[in-house]
Amino acid sequence: MLDRLKEFVAPPPYEDARDQRTANLLNTLAWVTLLMALLSTIVGVVVARPTIINLFLRTLPIILCLVATLWAIRTYRLRLASFIFVYPLWIVLLLLSFIGGGIRSPTFNSLVIIIMIASFVLGGQYGIQVTILTIFVGGLMVMAEYQGWLPASQFATPPFVYWLAIAAGLITVTTLFSLFIRNFEQSMEQVHESNQKLRQIQQQQEYRIQERTRALQLAADVSRQLSTILNQPDLIGAVVHQVQIAFNYYHVHIYLLDDAQQSLIMAGGTGTAGQTLLKNRHAVPVGHGLVGTAAQSRQPVLVPDVFADARWQSNPLLPETRAEAAVPILIGGQLSGILDVQQNVRDGLSQSDVDLLQLIASQVAIGLQNAHSYEVARSQAAYERRINAIERKIQQAHTIEEVLAVAATELGQVLNARQASVLLNAMPVAKSQIEVR
Repeated sequence: MLDRLKEFVAPPPYEDARDQRTANLLNTLAWVTLLMALLSTIVGVVVARPTIINLFLRTLPIILCLVATLWAIRTYRLRLASFIFVYPLWIVLLLLSFIGGGIRSPTFNSLVIIIMIASFVLGGQYGIQVTILTIFVGGLMVMAEYQGWLPASQFATPPFVYWLAIAAGLITVTTLFSLFIRNFEQSMEQVHESNQKLRQIQQQQEYRIQERTRALQLAADVSRQLSTILNQPDLIGAVVHQVQIAFNYYHVHIYLLDDAQQSLIMAGGTGTAGQTLLKNRHAVPVGHGLVGTAAQSRQPVLVPDVFADARWQSNPLLPETRAEAAVPILIGGQLSGILDVQQNVRDGLSQSDVDLLQLIASQVAIGLQNAHSYEVARSQAAYERRINAIERKIQQAHTIEEVLAVAATELGQVLNARQASVLLNAMPVAKSQIEVR
């Protein structure tokens, strides 16, 4: 029964904390004032025995204002409830003061409560506004009483009823101050909680900035180390090793696109799993799995929870994988390979990891291009050195037989042939032929 009563008189929940505090205040004041008005009415009827018109003028307007306030609170019209409680009630109390003896009426003293409520629920400017209006109207009442224009009191106010009105005002003021203090304490607690949250957010931001700076520094260190490696297998091995160590990933590997551009061949990986996959020439078709998807779209693929993504393909050699990110390695807009990292913690990879991996992938692309250029230049230099050596040997030969022998031997070595021979045509007009098998 008590719970139902509390549920009935309680205001509805508001999303904003400040609105909720205002609703609680108005709701409590409306109920307390309503109960006081009803109690004063009952006591007045028993003690003073007023007429029906007297009773109607004294209590009904106040009760209507309070009921309207409660209705507005429950229909989430909080601003309207504030205005109804302040201004109509202020007008009703002024009218009751005017016909109840002017500023000497106990009703006039209750206007102080309305001023306080206006300041809290509507703002300081409204409190000042109501104060100025009250002073102005009170001054008019004083002038009216001095000139004899003020009507005689329409209400008989026995001492007991007067004392009851004063007690009701004191109770209302006490309730109001208690609510103010409680709301102030709640506001301070919320400010304290907000400050704590702000400090936590600030600490988190500082931590993220530090981690980001550290990660960028590590990425720069990795890139600087890779720039000195010109051998492609050594480069790829260094990449996967350095990235895993620098960022504490569970597994890192690199795939290179085959010549037919149909599949991605594993070119390097970390740990025993990486060596096994490399030995078995592990391949992923383009468009299959997370690696194949990244290759097909040429866009990074981030999966914080691999079990929640149907594209993910498990690998028995990597049973602890929980998150994965695949980043394309692009050279001049063309796909060269995929840098793939895996983490053994769900949500262990985020967009910041992808951003860093893209930075490293661009450096890997430059490194692969440099390694390829270096290999081409080295092969070309070796080829030219071999040609120059053959030319020197031919120039040093003294007979046609020596020339032909040098040509056959050297070409056989260059082309790695099992047999090399020179065929001469006996006809004077025919040309000689060199056959290499």
